[in-house]
Amino acid sequence: MPSFRRPQPSSPPPRPLFRPDGTPSYQQRLAVIGRHLDVRCCKTACVVEAEGNYIVRALSEGDRAPMLMEFVTEDFAGGGPDAPRKLMPSSLLPSGYEITFRAVGRLLDERSALMIAVIECLSALQILGYEGGHSGGHVTHMPFELTLDDWALRELVDGSV
Repeated sequence: MPSFRRPQPSSPPPRPLFRPDGTPSYQQRLAVIGRHLDVRCCKTACVVEAEGNYIVRALSEGDRAPMLMEFVTEDFAGGGPDAPRKLMPSSLLPSGYEITFRAVGRLLDERSALMIAVIECLSALQILGYEGGHSGGHVTHMPFELTLDDWALRELVDGSV
């Protein structure tokens, strides 16, 4: 009896920047937010998704009062600010916010995430949200929580470049 061998799958195609419903992917949206944070020389940030919009609270280098920014759907169409990007590497985010958040967004897109929060702590990124899936013919939303320390972030960024 001849043996049947299934061909090895090739690497998956790159994820599109827009979902089938026309909304930007997390990869694109978080990269735009990260670029804004890099341009403003931020050093600590918290990103919360609310009804498809994003609220960002961040501390800028040298400022005592936190900045509060809101991003709506129209903000993601242009790709972010055109100002020169100042990379403010830290031990947690050595590639800056834009590149790190793009990699985190890709991870969230792969998980079919919904309603996310990205919280920068001293030694890790805490990511909360809901993971979309199907169970018994019904769409389900299961909560998830990820903690990415500096090693996990470096591996995630290196794997996405």
